[in-house]
Amino acid sequence: MNATLDMQHSRTETAATDFRGRGNLTAVEAETILRRQDSNGEKIPPGPPPTIGAAKKRSSQAFYNSPYSASRLRHHVNFFCDAPNAGHVCLVGDFNGWDIAATPMIPMPNGYWMIGLELPHGHHQYLFLVDGQPMLDPKAMGRARNECNELVSLIAVS
Repeated sequence: MNATLDMQHSRTETAATDFRGRGNLTAVEAETILRRQDSNGEKIPPGPPPTIGAAKKRSSQAFYNSPYSASRLRHHVNFFCDAPNAGHVCLVGDFNGWDIAATPMIPMPNGYWMIGLELPHGHHQYLFLVDGQPMLDPKAMGRARNECNELVSLIAVS
């Protein structure tokens, strides 16, 4: 047992000596650094603790990666179309190049058709195609005219 204590004491003294070049560390502080482990239980190599600047950088990265950050480039938007008797419904708009085959909608048991998309910030024009016939969204945020002077639904994404 004394041999184990002597080895630990020796290790701590050596660590304290090794770390003294990085600052005045006590033997207890050096032992704490030697025992550091990451979340997977693997040892973190000895070194100085992260600086305040690194902590600020991590916190700002967490803010910008947050789902509530204004810097997010795309936002999830769900579209619902009430067409219980339709055989096929798709969503066309400026976000998919008005491509009929690009965004087919999924039928729900309640008669609605649904699709979720990631859209960039801004105003987007769109229409539902119900069995090939264009249909405005009655719950759209607004209506506008497209380049062909046709009435389309409008959504604002922010």
